[in-house]
Amino acid sequence: NHRFLELSSKIPPILFEHEDDVRKIIQKNIRRGKVYLSVMSPDAVGTGKVVVNETLAQEYYKAFKKIKKNLKLNDPITLENIIRLPDVMTHTSTVAEKNKIWDAAKKAISKALITLDQSKKTEGKNLKADLLKRAALIASCVKSIKRLSVQSVKQFNVKTKARFAKEAKTPAGAEKMNQEMASFAKSTDITEEMVRLESHIKTFQSSLKQGGEIGRKIDFIAQEMMRETNTTGAKCGTVLISEKVIEIKSELEKIREQAQNLE
Repeated sequence: NHRFLELSSKIPPILFEHEDDVRKIIQKNIRRGKVYLSVMSPDAVGTGKVVVNETLAQEYYKAFKKIKKNLKLNDPITLENIIRLPDVMTHTSTVAEKNKIWDAAKKAISKALITLDQSKKTEGKNLKADLLKRAALIASCVKSIKRLSVQSVKQFNVKTKARFAKEAKTPAGAEKMNQEMASFAKSTDITEEMVRLESHIKTFQSSLKQGGEIGRKIDFIAQEMMRETNTTGAKCGTVLISEKVIEIKSELEKIREQAQNLE
């Protein structure tokens, strides 16, 4: 659910020199998301030489003696105390050992990525079906809003004509009545919003069917659809249209949540 690739890896020291190589392998297969990679190998220690840093061990010993003296402690300083400290004893591996472990690690990482890709494809198919279903629901709501908008204007005109029944008999009264009806029709006209919404829906559906890396595109289209829906809601205040607007916005929120799970 991340906008970019965020990789956290835990690999044995013998592979530290290949950290950049590991990142490149992951980046080649995954475009965005949070990835946790853990590489473990019983052969990671190798069979090379053990190197003792005697100078560092002496410094640790001096530090222990100073602490004992300052804290007035009687505990003995043992060899075990010293060799367990960082970098006192280190292990080296041969080039052959490093190459062998790196080759095994690359194969394991590649295998894990193949499994991940298969899982992503399966989940992607399910997400695609869900998103197309939501797009169809939104398209249905748009049709209903267009129909309700026409009805709303007709109902307003009927009420206005009834209200101006007497006044409309005079030229001034008729003009005033016509102005009110024209003003209402203009202020509640959502033709442009409906055209753009229907266009966004078609783009949304075609993008899903084409496939590829569409997560960000789907999210952007949903944002544009939300903008047109909000404008529609502001222009048309009837209860029935407001209900459809709320329904569309609810579906768009779910779409944006699902889009975060798409690359």
